[in-house]
Amino acid sequence: MTASFEPIRDDFGAFVRDVPICEPISNDLFEQIAEAHVRYGLLIFRDQTLRPEDQIRFARRFNNIRIYIGNDDTKLAGYPEINLLGNIIENGRPIAHQAK
Repeated sequence: MTASFEPIRDDFGAFVRDVPICEPISNDLFEQIAEAHVRYGLLIFRDQTLRPEDQIRFARRFNNIRIYIGNDDTKLAGYPEINLLGNIIENGRPIAHQAK
């Protein structure tokens, strides 16, 4: 399998096509993705349906995942590896890390 990358701009970002990251990825395909990450700095995988386990497995291919102590309100329940990002506030408290 070969990935295709569609640059968003000449200097930053690309959409990744033809890579279902919900499935295990071969070393050759991951090498293409890792090289594209270095080249583009940001990769966007559209139209993916991922379980938390899929996200964690894919992220671990890049490096160890750091689990920070505290901020438990911003972690996905049962998955301390995944921090939630967003801007929703419920009952006066943010339900995810506030991206600013």
